[in-house]
Amino acid sequence: MLCENCQKAFATVHLSGSRRTRIGLGEQEQEESFEHHYCEACAEELKKTSPMLNPLLQAGPGARIVELRVISASSDRIVVRQIGPDSDSSQPEWAFLTSRLPAQFAVPGMEFGMAVTDAQLKWLRGEA
Repeated sequence: MLCENCQKAFATVHLSGSRRTRIGLGEQEQEESFEHHYCEACAEELKKTSPMLNPLLQAGPGARIVELRVISASSDRIVVRQIGPDSDSSQPEWAFLTSRLPAQFAVPGMEFGMAVTDAQLKWLRGEA
């Protein structure tokens, strides 16, 4: 498959997912799927301007990317631990309100990354 950007090189970066969009001027929303395929060079170039390839662009000032692992989940809290290249049990743990994360994140052992500010972390924990 060729890169959808340059149409020359083989696509090795594949993005897929869904997003909610508003229908017309009303409050109705619909979920639409997307799929993008880029070569390595185009993906690197697009990271400079595309929030899809670089979530920090959309997250705002002071945002950082944190990698997390779900430690436990209950009806009211999802406990996560920050992970990284030097991960161990001394990494920070946070208890997020279950209602503030999508339901698919309530799976112990699941790992995910998110671009987040300190204010958003406080909100996720129910402190704001």
